[in-house]
Amino acid sequence: MHRVARILIALLAFGAFVRAQETDRTKEYKVKAALVANFAKFTTWPKSAFQNEFAPVVIGVWGKKPLGGRIDALAGKRVGSRRIVVKHVRTTAAARRCHVLFVPKIAPADRRKLFVALAGAPTLTVGDQAGFAENGGILNLRVVSGKVRFDVNPKAAARAGLRLHPKLLRSGRIVRERSAR
Repeated sequence: MHRVARILIALLAFGAFVRAQETDRTKEYKVKAALVANFAKFTTWPKSAFQNEFAPVVIGVWGKKPLGGRIDALAGKRVGSRRIVVKHVRTTAAARRCHVLFVPKIAPADRRKLFVALAGAPTLTVGDQAGFAENGGILNLRVVSGKVRFDVNPKAAARAGLRLHPKLLRSGRIVRERSAR
């Protein structure tokens, strides 16, 4: 009987541990998705990036459902006077039509191909992978001591023709780009 009670207590404790981890992950995903929207608010695109003054800000999501689909919840919200549209993209041609492109963890070779394809496009690339900004991405989300922080690569932003607000630059950790992307 004591053995059964111990097993039952262990199972209950394990269930509580799993729920706590899911809650932490859910919070992390919500914060990261909110940051993606805020990054757009602190970015200035060239006028040629939009068809007209009413065109939406297109947030592209590379891959299936990164961040537990939390980025999808941004659809309909606003960046200034522009509405946010969220699109899931799987081709580089579609990625070039995005104002913001969220890129989850992908293989380094695929990341390099994506950056080559985006060369010259006014696309704010936001990653969720170690080394993303150092290897040519503009912004990279990371977790430090349980808090979401971000890295900024100003050179990559300049190459894309984007201006990042000084507040954004001050809030993030500026990283140097490695010479070989």
